[in-house]
Amino acid sequence: TKQPFVMNPDVTIEQLVADTGKELGAPGLHLAGFVRLALGEGVEKVEGPDFASEVASMMGQ
Repeated sequence: TKQPFVMNPDVTIEQLVADTGKELGAPGLHLAGFVRLALGEGVEKVEGPDFASEVASMMGQ
């Protein structure tokens, strides 16, 4: 929680959660967990026919 917030490195995650809890009227707000993603992770290119071929096959050509 001492980690800097990506959108504003001057603020820690701990400060962000505390401030957000106050704004929402939930001072006991806490994080249940973290998910770490690397740049491009989860973006998968589907291999298959190109769009024109797919449309042509749907049109019966």
